[in-house]
Amino acid sequence: MESSSPPDPGIQERAMMVEEIVHFMTQFGWSELFPAQFGVTGWSSVIARETKAASCDWWQHPENDCPGSPAEYPGDCSDPSCNIVEFYQQVLVLRAGMTPGWFGIGFPRDKETLEAKLSQELKDIMDDPQYHQLRQPLGMDYPL
Repeated sequence: MESSSPPDPGIQERAMMVEEIVHFMTQFGWSELFPAQFGVTGWSSVIARETKAASCDWWQHPENDCPGSPAEYPGDCSDPSCNIVEFYQQVLVLRAGMTPGWFGIGFPRDKETLEAKLSQELKDIMDDPQYHQLRQPLGMDYPL
């Protein structure tokens, strides 16, 4: 009997796994522990204000309408618990030097452009070690 192992996930599959893990950590971890910085239930946290400031300027979820730029897909991700989590995942992943599994409409495609668009307030909390944010690419070379 031959043993078989599941195929290794490809680049896109890994990006989607990272996305879902970051969503989980943001919504049920950081948001709960540090609501003023990472809260996703309203528009008052640091990441919420950053999402709001970027919305319809250099961030648009493809399910959301913006003036002159209608949604590309049916749905609605305008609620903070959706829009903030989707935005922050792309910010965190790209800023850490990885490529998100997808890009929001208008979202920067490189770390340098993103860095120039982010507020100093957001960069400060992301760089503060007490918040345990992803700061470098994940190795993806973990033992079985």
